[in-house]
Amino acid sequence: MTERFMLSRRELLKTSAAGAALGLASASFPISRAFAAAVTVGFIYVGPKDDYGYNQAHAEGAATLKA
Repeated sequence: MTERFMLSRRELLKTSAAGAALGLASASFPISRAFAAAVTVGFIYVGPKDDYGYNQAHAEGAATLKA
């Protein structure tokens, strides 16, 4: 019942080359320029921020981003 996935050498080389090209392309892009402008982030809470759950985790994350 278990099928094995066999990757040919040609597919492995194509995938590796694409990954290397993507890595080189992203490394040459200056990240600091992309995020130089101020970024506005919004959070929507569906309940109280101190509910010891999902909303509180978002509130703590928002506070961390704000700092």
